[in-house]
Amino acid sequence: MAQVSLYLDKEMFKKVETAAQSCGESISKYVATIIQDHFDHEWPSGYAELFGSVSDNTFFPDGAEKILKETQRESL
Repeated sequence: MAQVSLYLDKEMFKKVETAAQSCGESISKYVATIIQDHFDHEWPSGYAELFGSVSDNTFFPDGAEKILKETQRESL
């Protein structure tokens, strides 16, 4: 298993240590869980490229196009 060194100030280390203890885990296990959770909640690779790729009018409820055209938009 690979090893990683983290450099934390005393205040941050105390927070991590306390959180790990409250979960009944070692600091290593606690930090590894946080890192794994981060990657488990990412969008799949290539997801952003799919935006706007569907051209199917059934995705709009009846009357939605009229509402979109009539709605005032704020310029950015």
